[in-house]
Amino acid sequence: MTPVISVENVSFAFPGASKVLENVSFQLQAGEFIGLIGPNGGGKTTLLKNIIGFLGNYQGKIEILGMNPKAKQARQKMGYVPQVASFPKDFPATVEDIILMGIYGRNPFVFFQSKKFRSELAKITEFLGLEKTLSKPIGEISRGQLRKVLLARALLREPDVLILDEPLAGVDSSGHIRFFEIIHDLQKSKGLSILMSSHHVESLRRHADAIVCLNRKVHFCNSADLITDKLITHTYECELEKFYHNRYFHILPDEKHSCQEENAS
Repeated sequence: MTPVISVENVSFAFPGASKVLENVSFQLQAGEFIGLIGPNGGGKTTLLKNIIGFLGNYQGKIEILGMNPKAKQARQKMGYVPQVASFPKDFPATVEDIILMGIYGRNPFVFFQSKKFRSELAKITEFLGLEKTLSKPIGEISRGQLRKVLLARALLREPDVLILDEPLAGVDSSGHIRFFEIIHDLQKSKGLSILMSSHHVESLRRHADAIVCLNRKVHFCNSADLITDKLITHTYECELEKFYHNRYFHILPDEKHSCQEENAS
């Protein structure tokens, strides 16, 4: 079966800079949930932007259901939730306006004239608990609600794969629980494949099917059950405050990587 996302020996550098990604390889299968972890500056967002076709000039090969990520058909298969801090309070758009931006890539005239698509919008907003916020200015809602708005915008595209870049940033613990409930519901009801980056290692450990540890190279790519604290410290390569233990771990200068790097070689 063709993978939903295939990344093969991908390297990338911004002009005049050293490599951000080096020989990165992994696959996302249909219906699978992969968590992407790694330190700030380790290449997570850069990798995701290459996967969605926003960046280019990488070495190696990226395919979305066997297609180049820049192809229109490939873009239509993806729903993307970017990192975002907030909108200005006076930003001239409502929650509904932002969600409806997800229709780009489909025929907007058909959408606005179709009862079917209006029904689809109503179902998504009800599912995410946004039906009472549609007329609110986007700059006046909470961070947790904003994440749901961006997720609704992505779902309106009817994607085969959701790509989420730090969707839990600024969301409280109760919001985390509800978020993963939503993700699991989407996996079961729509068969969505999910690739999600996050610093919330323990949450991904519990909820994802597999973990990719990225710090320029892939240091681990396997079942979430197999990841260990030692693998995480190797991936981060720095003094790291573990989010789920609230304590510090240190990597010794003479300690060599023992994590799996088959996919980075």
